[in-house]
Amino acid sequence: MSFSGSLLECVGFTIPDQDWADGLQADISPENILSATADHVFVTVADVDDESAVPAAITQNADAFPSVTLVDTSYWVSGVGPASAWAAAAQPGDHLVVNGPDARMGWTGYGLHWQPGDARRFLLVGDETAFPAVRGILATLESDADCDVIVECADPADDLVSDEVPAGVRVQRVLRESGDPRVESAVRVWGAARGEQARGDAGFYAWIAGESGTTTAIRRYLTAELGIPKERVSFLGYWRSGGPLVG
Repeated sequence: MSFSGSLLECVGFTIPDQDWADGLQADISPENILSATADHVFVTVADVDDESAVPAAITQNADAFPSVTLVDTSYWVSGVGPASAWAAAAQPGDHLVVNGPDARMGWTGYGLHWQPGDARRFLLVGDETAFPAVRGILATLESDADCDVIVECADPADDLVSDEVPAGVRVQRVLRESGDPRVESAVRVWGAARGEQARGDAGFYAWIAGESGTTTAIRRYLTAELGIPKERVSFLGYWRSGGPLVG
């Protein structure tokens, strides 16, 4: 999820002039939608089954917007960075610009970093910021996949993963407490039981996402201590404890 324009200006960033010519993006803000076109439009709604939530300017101009998808979005507010500042102050009706990879861009180097190849055995580790991605990944697994999932959260009510998982998926929930690296300990317990098998298994793949220091430490354990090849371990820092992820 990326934030741009006035959303960033409201938390102190200076936004340079944008050159929209010949780009892959489309400005469908209310003041420009009648002159816009887009291959795909994603409309954020509270109920993805409520098609009445799609603005009339889109539904009445199907030639300009041939593909419209309703989506709901989940946010976890870490308390640091411009996204958290925006979320804490957001009000119904505020404009949000969503920016994501486009198939025409090819490999961008960012996003899910989910590149399992022919793998059929998996380890997924994520905190609240990664739960939507974990759910999406689990939905794509083949029926014969074998997968261990370790989810970390401060409140069990925030666990969006454990209650709905495919067959062949084992989920362990770890409750986070300040200064206690429980999720790292849980991965080490997993490693003691299955690490040797994973190291020599060309069909194994690990995906880790969440707080940047935690993901780095887990990746280091998997690769440096267990000896799992680095190309079979993907890791992403979605946020950083104590301050903004970048800047």
